[in-house]
Amino acid sequence: MESTKVSQNSEELSRDHSSVRVAWVMPTLARGFYWQPVFKIIAERFPGMKIFAGIWPGYLPGLEGSFKVEKFNAGKMMAKRWRKKRFIWTSPSLAWKLIRFRPSLIVTGGFHLGTMYLLALKPLLRWRVVLLWDGIGAEIIQLDNPIRLKLRAFMAKWFEFALSTTVDGANYLTDVVQMPRSRVGQYFYLVPDITALCANDTGRDVFRKEWRRNGPVFLYVGTLCREKGTHKLIECCKALVDKGITDFTCLLIGEGYMEEEVDRLREELGISQQLFRLGQIRYEELGAYYRESDVFLFPSLDDPLAMVVLEAMAFGKPILCSKYAGAKELVLDGENGFVFDPLDTQQIVDQMEKIIRNRDMIARLGARSLEIIKPYTPEASADTIIGVVNRALRDANPIPYDSPLPRIQDSPVAGDREQ
Repeated sequence: MESTKVSQNSEELSRDHSSVRVAWVMPTLARGFYWQPVFKIIAERFPGMKIFAGIWPGYLPGLEGSFKVEKFNAGKMMAKRWRKKRFIWTSPSLAWKLIRFRPSLIVTGGFHLGTMYLLALKPLLRWRVVLLWDGIGAEIIQLDNPIRLKLRAFMAKWFEFALSTTVDGANYLTDVVQMPRSRVGQYFYLVPDITALCANDTGRDVFRKEWRRNGPVFLYVGTLCREKGTHKLIECCKALVDKGITDFTCLLIGEGYMEEEVDRLREELGISQQLFRLGQIRYEELGAYYRESDVFLFPSLDDPLAMVVLEAMAFGKPILCSKYAGAKELVLDGENGFVFDPLDTQQIVDQMEKIIRNRDMIARLGARSLEIIKPYTPEASADTIIGVVNRALRDANPIPYDSPLPRIQDSPVAGDREQ
């Protein structure tokens, strides 16, 4: 289907929303700092907006009080070991908080327990509901759980509109959950913001001298666990050193159950001069590490989006990305990086070696990353979501994701590519 650009109607975006009460239901924002610049912009258009969050980490510097937040009782991420399925428990008190707030429309972040509560009340209270769907992963799609799929299909009937970050996620909503294509949109609404990532950047050099040996610095940001491919990073470093390639550095930022194993293996395998674990870095200080690194490496075995990939692109970095991360849709082989199968360690090693031996590639690939991510800003994300909210409020037919969307401009990676 031919795609044409659709810009937001200026009258629609400037409409007086002072009397419109929009509620956001998010089970956890523990790692959702990237939402805050977007919340700020939308709150300026919808002064009556309130974020209902089960887990709330606090405001980023400079954004204090720029949007309203009310916490509800929610448990930590829990898992049934025998099936390895995770969920966040949500207290029914959320329903009472929403009733007291009296929203005109609710934006909900997924098929979670809180969504079930608000959909159960929707026929009675007649509020409208928009689903934001970050993307899909092996754990999220629940293809081996027919009961849960049927429940999702039933819930999907009650959404006015659903917006997915990725094409794969949009296809899941239409092909698996059976939402009509006329009510599903796709746009990368989760966006990086350099200002937020550098809010506490003092300008000092955060890199140690030994990290700046003669080769490129590969950066990983995320949980240190097998699910995110931490063991693959270790294997790759070992394989390169065994080949006599030692002029590179791999930095790991994050926490996880593999911390002690990483420390032990870097010594046992003889890669202590190449692999370094930095621990957890505050979100508002991460920008300095993205800025000073050369290449971003993300070997996750399962990730609906991988927001860290988009953040690295915003700093103009080449991307080596797992094919199991939703962000792969913004990585074009040979243009701004490479997509690999993380289960095949040799693929990752070959791509790392290619960059180590051809360091002039770094600037070219990084410049293309910056070009691709440039349209995806907090302002663009806010305008897109506001467009969806306005459509739902006026009960118009939303635009399907394979037709023009309420977006600022067409994706620079639109076109024919394998999914």
